Amino acid sequence: MKMNRIIEELRRFGYDDINISIGKKKEAHFCIIKRGIIFRRWYVFHYERGKMENVFIFNNENEASTFFIEKLVGSKMYCLE
Repeated sequence: MKMNRIIEELRRFGYDDINISIGKKKEAHFCIIKRGIIFRRWYVFHYERGKMENVFIFNNENEASTFFIEKLVGSKMYCLE
């Protein structure tokens, strides 16, 4: 799954997306961002007081996006189609 589908997946579960940020760091939000041009990495974390906390790093956009959704809606509720 691509990061641009995260919002629609969250809405499918009735999740309020007000406290998430996709593609950039945003204060007091749960974020997913991509870094790197040649060696791409996707980071999932909570951003608070200018610091990335509870950082999970992925080599794959699909894994990062799935993990991001699972953390929000609960891993037992979410599974890829």
